Amino acid sequence: MHVVIAAPIRDRAWALPSWFAALGQASARFTKKPSNRVSFVFLENDSSDGTWFFLAGAAMASAKVSLIKHDFGYAHYKVPMKERQQSLADGEKANPKNDKRELAILRNMLVDAFLETDGDYLVMWDSDVWMPSEALSGHRGSLISEMEANPTIGTLCADVQHPHCHGRYHNALVANDRGQLYHPDWSAVQNERWNTIMSVDTTGGGGAVIIRRGCLQQPVSARYGPHVQGEDVSLCRTIQKAGFKVAFYRGVRGLHLSRALFEQHADDGSVEQHPFGDWVEDWIKNKS
Repeated sequence: MHVVIAAPIRDRAWALPSWFAALGQASARFTKKPSNRVSFVFLENDSSDGTWFFLAGAAMASAKVSLIKHDFGYAHYKVPMKERQQSLADGEKANPKNDKRELAILRNMLVDAFLETDGDYLVMWDSDVWMPSEALSGHRGSLISEMEANPTIGTLCADVQHPHCHGRYHNALVANDRGQLYHPDWSAVQNERWNTIMSVDTTGGGGAVIIRRGCLQQPVSARYGPHVQGEDVSLCRTIQKAGFKVAFYRGVRGLHLSRALFEQHADDGSVEQHPFGDWVEDWIKNKS
């Protein structure tokens, strides 16, 4: 089995050493089985720090790492949405809110790169998310094993929590009776088994989201697109229309940190254990 881990990356020099350590732990655990392989595709865009140089060094050091460069132009991010209309194609409209348009473009570039490999699964794993080493293991309860055991699932996201999440699963969205998307509340599933797989309407970004190859290639050809609630809304809707399920798995929990919180935790050497799991101790060791 071949798993490709991918991420669009901008201005993350502060996170990359620890994040690469986490990737290394997870991939080492997965490749204990000789028939399993892991490769990486990273897309760097518009960084103003040392991100490109770190990734370029990683690509030079390992044939398993592929690196793509795509810049929108750093000043572009400071242009008001109303003024961005001038740079869009005929018929396109800039959303007055952040509709993740650029991120959708970058993620689709990673999808195209994945399809040039013989990978069975694409894992979008963002560079500000730390996952436990068992996330990709071949053992029961990992993202990989759950996808293998449930062939009707087209994409599966892990439980990725932010320290200030306040009781909601922010890596998945479900629709209410009016079709409005919202993050499900912990209390809504508190009586279910911890490792329950929940059907959801859309995954919540790149926090360890695994996608089946068959959902990305023809005839399904699911792709990311602009949406104010996340660029993966269109991807998930296409996957569902093709007859596959979009699911959320609570059995693997990760941690999503901003730079400020990351550096704060690095200084005090501790992270609250609940609700992130015992693996946080390993994460702390990676940072020290």
